[in-house]
Amino acid sequence: MAVTESARIGLLERQSYLSKNGNQLTSFMGIESAFVNVKGLRTHYLHAGDSGKPVVLLHGAGMDSAALSWESAIGPLARGHRVVALDLPGYGETDRPNVEFSNTFYTQFAVDFMDQLGLAQVCVVGLSLGGAIALELCLTEPRRVQKLVLVAPFGLQQRIPLHKVSYLLVRMPGLIALTWALLRTSPFLIRWSMRRIVYNATALSDDLVHAILHEARRPGAGRAFQSYLKSCLKWNSINPYLVPRLKEIAIPTLIIHGADDSLVPNKYAQNAHALILGSQLSVIRPCGHWPPRENSDEFNERLLTFLAVRH
Repeated sequence: MAVTESARIGLLERQSYLSKNGNQLTSFMGIESAFVNVKGLRTHYLHAGDSGKPVVLLHGAGMDSAALSWESAIGPLARGHRVVALDLPGYGETDRPNVEFSNTFYTQFAVDFMDQLGLAQVCVVGLSLGGAIALELCLTEPRRVQKLVLVAPFGLQQRIPLHKVSYLLVRMPGLIALTWALLRTSPFLIRWSMRRIVYNATALSDDLVHAILHEARRPGAGRAFQSYLKSCLKWNSINPYLVPRLKEIAIPTLIIHGADDSLVPNKYAQNAHALILGSQLSVIRPCGHWPPRENSDEFNERLLTFLAVRH
């Protein structure tokens, strides 16, 4: 089936909350798209709401973007918060610089982005890669984070399954580029690849699959992911491995995890919960690695409840 223009633009516009006319932006349902220059990088972000605690949403890696992961969360959050969901460098509509991507790079970028928007202190919600960024942000700039929400966060594992094989594969010339080239050819291959991400295949609607395909077909898609993998996968370890520092976290923290997550198994969330004093652990069943998409209603309810509590 051919990718329609609406699928090319992406889920958010296809659901008619945003339309573009040249440089003019018309918002619907209070959600807007905007750009800001962050240390020379043209950075795209979605924002909604104009009062309450600022909430910054950080998406995951691979073929992700602010729109893909946070589409269902922005509206409910915006009823009581100022919500900002950015496309990280190398993803979505943000620039794709030729740099070495690492967790430290992304964490500093998040700080610079917050500075540009005048966000002195925020509640930060990070998914997977975004969770590792949120963790490092909380540890390096603790005064900037009011509340921390970790969703299936990276950074809790010292190694991954078949670790040394993965180390070699990400350094094999042309392999990841070939993989992405194949993924771009068909919705079927996108759906097949996403079965490691979601537990319930019915979460992969045709609209969602085509939106992911659009992200995979962006110029330069995959380069940031490969660079990040090279940076973080060491021969015997992962960088960042943030577990030794979790006891330093002294702010209200919620960990949301899918019970059936095969990428970051639930035992790592349980361990992080035990180490972060006063943290809450909320396990969603059944659910894989993408709770904001696979179980959006339950995810939003648990997130909103946590943010509403005065600590």
